[in-house]
Amino acid sequence: MKKKYLITGIIILMVLCAGVGIGTILSRKGDRIDDSQGVTLDKSAEGYEEEGDTPEEQESIRFPGYPEITIDAGREDIPIVLTNPETNPCYFQFSISLDGGDPIYESEWVKPGDAIRGFDLTTAIEPGDYEMSIAIATKSLDTQENMNGGNVKTTLHVTE
Repeated sequence: MKKKYLITGIIILMVLCAGVGIGTILSRKGDRIDDSQGVTLDKSAEGYEEEGDTPEEQESIRFPGYPEITIDAGREDIPIVLTNPETNPCYFQFSISLDGGDPIYESEWVKPGDAIRGFDLTTAIEPGDYEMSIAIATKSLDTQENMNGGNVKTTLHVTE
């Protein structure tokens, strides 16, 4: 009789442990900002509608151009829209640097049709003109393999 209660207790304990384990896995999955294929998407990216005509069929990756940007010294953010055109077959990841230095901003992955609307600076930028380099890494939507990236340059004017 004791053996029967012991086996029943062990089975109930195993079922409870399995339930806790499954619950933990499911709750963690909801906290991540991952696409079903394992690419971590940027939390600040949101839907973005481009102006102008977009090609219906496209065989290559479209990289956006960026106009010159002017900000006041002491500003704590850069108001640039980092967009991944809707028709692209890939995710974008942005890395921004000034005058060839270390990156001042790096994003997570951005899916086609989404954009990051500006980013915060960790340190103030001194007044002057800077060459802003926007390096764009890409990953295939289907296979997550790296594709051809791009590097777009613009000028950042920081006024006193």
